[in-house]
Order: sequence, then structure tokens, then C-alpha cells
Amino acid sequence: MITSHGPRRATDSQPANHYSLLSTLQHIFGVGCLEFTCDTAHVRPINALFAGTSSKAIATKVLAEQNWPTPTPGNPAEPMSMTTSTKSSGGWTTQRTQRLGSNDNSLGAVVGSSPTDVWAVGNFLPSAKHSNQDATLSFAEHYNGTKWSVVRTPNAGPNFNSFYGLTAAGGGAWAGKWAVAHLPAVPGGADWSNLYGLASSGASV
Repeated sequence: MITSHGPRRATDSQPANHYSLLSTLQHIFGVGCLEFTCDTAHVRPINALFAGTSSKAIATKVLAEQNWPTPTPGNPAEPMSMTTSTKSSGGWTTQRTQRLGSNDNSLGAVVGSSPTDVWAVGNFLPSAKHSNQDATLSFAEHYNGTKWSVVRTPNAGPNFNSFYGLTAAGGGAWAGKWAVAHLPAVPGGADWSNLYGLASSGASV
């Protein structure tokens, strides 16, 4: 705990977690318990770390905000590959799909309007040169009845772009996205476009 006054190098042998910290703040401000902090048998505040003492206050100064450059969201060229696992079990068959980049590709939703029109969406970690490889960018691929192919989708910010919900009808698809700006996306025609946090593609509905 870093503070300008209070105990120095204090330790507490009592087990604690993030609920303990929340419980401590609730005690300090005199508010009621929330959710699991009400379980006082297992969640105890860590008041000792916040206790006022006669320690002399340490002068502090506000540090200037750092300007960390972030890559502009976009669709940099990424290497393409195909998954290789083809195991099957219980009547299910693994289909080979296209991967975007060489890092993680994750799917959060899948839906189809016909056997030749199936969409799957989620996010991926970019691997292109000069990209932020810790960022999550939106990801989508389409199945035409024969094979899966990646379809590039827009991003609303430099990080935390993920599709978690999806629907499709009449050749069009719409995906719900969580982004830094809390916006969804909407694609039109053959391309996806960003519109108020929803993404859509193809025919309008």
C-alpha cells in the first residue's frame, strides 16, 4: 500500500483478496456491504494497512502523464494459415478454418442463415510487424458450404475489440462488439463497417 501517511512497510498475515480491499473501502466510507463482501466469515477488511499513525506525512508530487503511442486501429497485412486438427468425436467433425496472423485466434459466437452461409466471430492478437501484439482486434470468418475464409472487420479502438454476439439472415450478418469506446459495429455489402458498436455485412434487414 502506497500512501503519504500511515504505517510504513506494514504487513498483514491475514489472507486477503480483492473482496477484502472492497470491504476495507466500505468500512472506511461507512457504506453497506456488496455481494461477496457480505460474507464476513471469509472476507475480512485489511484496515491495518490503512490505519492512521503518527508518521510524518511524506511530500509527494504529481507526475506528468506519460504519452504512450498506440498503433492506429486498422487491418495490417497478417499471415494466413489453416488449422490442422481434424479429430472427430460423438458425431462432431472438426472443420479446418483459416487463421489470421500467427498468434491467438478466438471465436465467441457462430451462426448460419443456410448451409452455405455461416459466420463465426471473436478476436485475434495481431502479429504483423509494428503492431501491438498484446491488443485484441476483431475477427470474423465465413463458411460458404465448402471452406472457411477470414473476412476482415473494423475496430473501434486500439485494443479490446471483440465480437461476442452474432446473428445472420438473408445473406447479411450483424455482430455485437465490445470496444474501448463501448461501440458496436455494422458491415454493409461485402465489407464490414463500424456503426454505433454493431457490425453488419451483406443484405440489410
